[in-house]
Amino acid sequence: IALAQDHGLTLMVHQQRRFEADFQRMLELVAAGAVGDPWRIVVNRTHQGLYQSSTPQAPHVGADVLPWVHEPASGGGVGRIIGPHPVDHMLTLAGSEVVAVDGRTRIDAGGVDEWISIDVDFASGASGHVEVFRRSGIAPPRFVVYGSGGTIVAPDGRSLEIEQGG
Repeated sequence: IALAQDHGLTLMVHQQRRFEADFQRMLELVAAGAVGDPWRIVVNRTHQGLYQSSTPQAPHVGADVLPWVHEPASGGGVGRIIGPHPVDHMLTLAGSEVVAVDGRTRIDAGGVDEWISIDVDFASGASGHVEVFRRSGIAPPRFVVYGSGGTIVAPDGRSLEIEQGG
């Protein structure tokens, strides 16, 4: 912390998914009031199958399965590997104190979670939902924010759909 302060640098927990284009645009729209006051925030993530090694071109498309991601002893499972990112997205979009949390999980034959579901109530009156799948078949929308004045959907990581109106 002192080194960052001494050199005028920003020190943060590494959450690289905060900088994804669809999330940044959705955050801008929510902050600008494009859909009024958010009352429901839904964030979904899915990974179709076993986690693969990364290549210089893209993550998780290599030829090798990453065994530690699928082993209970090393803390494998979607809750640890993917879960922090959509939870961070939901909390950032809500911008309100958490007052209640509930969750569920499904454990695979290897003993790690292959699905998690987290429901959150916020002091603002909004509610949030995060769902993370190891395999979902058909991927649900990445983000949906329902507001008092409309809805924003980020279906695929490349685009946003917005419907304004009460």
